[in-house]
Amino acid sequence: TRPEHIADFDKYEFFDGKGWSKDIYDSAAIADDLSSEMSVMPIDFGKDEGRYAFVYSAGGVSDCVMKKVADAPWGPFGETKQIYAMNRIDDLVPDGLKKVYQYNAKAHFNVAEEDEMLISYNVNCMDYESHLKNGNVYRPRFLRYKEF
Repeated sequence: TRPEHIADFDKYEFFDGKGWSKDIYDSAAIADDLSSEMSVMPIDFGKDEGRYAFVYSAGGVSDCVMKKVADAPWGPFGETKQIYAMNRIDDLVPDGLKKVYQYNAKAHFNVAEEDEMLISYNVNCMDYESHLKNGNVYRPRFLRYKEF
């Protein structure tokens, strides 16, 4: 919908894979392997300038931050590329905490430096007891990504 109609849900249209529909149930997925939070933002630098970046956590909860690129914000999005992996994420937290994982990765071009993408993601523990041992686990973290 247009910004001036953001509060008027009757004005919303949904991409159905080929065109636009007023019915949300006609919506088509823009990609698979998604997470509940992600971002689709315009790229304003590098070889993909003028295109759109889709940034997300692989499978919703994982150790990998992924990106796809498309010519339009509704896709189709191309090849999936891993842009960050926490191969040893358990080493990030001390005191024998149980498995930690990352989720909710998304890009923030609007607050990034010129010629980069700022990516936020969250880290959490698989068990409540580990939170009590180290309150530093459950918080957002940030990456600066410059390759496009």
